[in-house]
Amino acid sequence: MSDDYKKIQNRSANDGQCGLYKKLERVPPELRGVLIGVIEKVERQSEESVTKAEFNELKEVVKQLVEAQVKTE
Repeated sequence: MSDDYKKIQNRSANDGQCGLYKKLERVPPELRGVLIGVIEKVERQSEESVTKAEFNELKEVVKQLVEAQVKTE
């Protein structure tokens, strides 16, 4: 069993996604590595993404800054 496969297994167990782990067991080893790479890339992108709530919070802060700037002019 590869290290990448063990990482996915551990993450799946921790996230309650045992179904993913079981499905990966049935995938041929030469494809399993590719799928694991894709899963890891999607996870990284998901972690780096800005949520809609975070974006709306940023918009509100910018709006407040603009209002403060206008008052000081």
